[in-house]
Amino acid sequence: MSGSAVWRRRKRLLLSLTNAVGAGRMRQAARELVKAYIHGVESAALDDVFELLAWNQGIGFFSSEIGPSALFQAYKLIKNGEKQGKSR
Repeated sequence: MSGSAVWRRRKRLLLSLTNAVGAGRMRQAARELVKAYIHGVESAALDDVFELLAWNQGIGFFSSEIGPSALFQAYKLIKNGEKQGKSR
């Protein structure tokens, strides 16, 4: 698969993740997060996504809806795994 095709796939997965959050479908968003990570999206890109979610949706929404969700738990699992040196 060419580099541009890989980039398009990753971009589509991140867009799907954010669309699911916008629709209030946190479990679907968690699945999209896992798929994006499996397909090579760097955790720094995920950091950006969550930063933008907090910025655009507001910290109140982030704290009450995203923070306790399966989506954020999956994100924290990825970040903690990287800190411990675990591979994908």
